[in-house]
Order: sequence, then C-alpha cells, then structure tokens
Amino acid sequence: MSLFSNISIDPPIEVFHLTELFNQDTDPSKVNLGVGVYQDENGKTSTLPIIRSVEQQMANDLTLTKNYLKATGLDIFCTAGLKLLLGDQSSAIEEKRACSIQSLSGTGALRIGLDFLYRNGYRIGYVSEPTWGKSNHQSILQTVGFEVRKYKYWNQEKLILDIDGLINDLESAPEKSIIILHACSHNPTGCDPTHEQWMRISDACKSRHLIPFFDIAY
Repeated sequence: MSLFSNISIDPPIEVFHLTELFNQDTDPSKVNLGVGVYQDENGKTSTLPIIRSVEQQMANDLTLTKNYLKATGLDIFCTAGLKLLLGDQSSAIEEKRACSIQSLSGTGALRIGLDFLYRNGYRIGYVSEPTWGKSNHQSILQTVGFEVRKYKYWNQEKLILDIDGLINDLESAPEKSIIILHACSHNPTGCDPTHEQWMRISDACKSRHLIPFFDIAY
C-alpha cells in the first residue's frame, strides 16, 4: 500500500476546470470567459512582437547567464517593478522605506507576504465578498494559519460597490488585521473603487491600524 493512499484529492480549480469543459464542448459558438488571456478566433494565444524581439536578443546575448539568483531575485528587475508601481520620484523609494523581491507568480507573492506577516504576529485576514475563488485568497490565508473573515464589497441588487458596507466592516475589524484588496480589475466583479472611495478605504485602514495587502494582477 502506498504511503500516500490516504491523501484526499481537492476539487479542481474552478477556472482551469472550466477550460477543460470548454475544450470538450463541441458547440461552434462557444466562448471561453474563464482564464484571463487574450486568444484569437482559433483559440491561439499570440505573443506581442516586442516580446519575441526581446527574447531573440536575450537568446543571442552571450553576456547573459543562467547562474543562480540571490534569494530576493534579480535586482534590476525588482527595482524596475518598484518604480513602475510607486513612480520614479517616489519618496518611499528615495527614503528606503520600500523594497521589492522576486516571487513565483501572483499566488507565490501572496504566500511569501502572508508568511512574513504571520511570522510577525498577525493572525486575522480579510477578503472581499466575493473574492478570487475559494482556492486562492481564502485558501492561502488558511494554509498560512490566518483566521479568515470577509468584508462587504458587492451590492448584488444595485450592481454597484457596497462602499458603506465595506467601510463599516473595516472600521469594526480588529486592529492589525490584514485586508486583501484588489488594486484594479476586482476579481470577480470587475468593479473598482473610485479615487474618493479609495481615500475612504485608506482612512479606515489608517484609523484602525489595518494592514492593506494589495493583489495587483493587471
């Protein structure tokens, strides 16, 4: 008997399961609204010409190596990402209050960040209702050890952001709770706060000493 015979199988990840069902469907009018990638009418995902050009340059550049990177990743890549996010003239960067490390994908970044926070005493994590699938934000928090709670986000009746419910939940959250926020293109609603609403969210986090944790997928 295998030592792993008693391991239970998790249900399939929704978005990839939908792709499998899409591929099996013979309807010529089918449309895949699952995985967020651009495809042509033949289902092919094209690569931008500039990407192909840079890949060719890198392949022919003998100064580039495949040596191991240090634990925090490629410095020039991390610095460029930080400046893209915060701006070239960011005071946080100039005053060395911001740093960046390289991770394996978005879920990898979430796991590293949440592990870091958990090791430093944080124990409660909030996700929006709804959020990015049960197998992602919520399960990563749970796997790390956080108690998972939810904050209101979407008003299904009015089809708008429930900003008052969101703010009320943040203002009643225990201090030092982790609040996972979608920086743009909220998944799955696609509804993002306005600038004024973001300022209200910022004020609520600041007043309650909450830790905003941004998932920036796009």
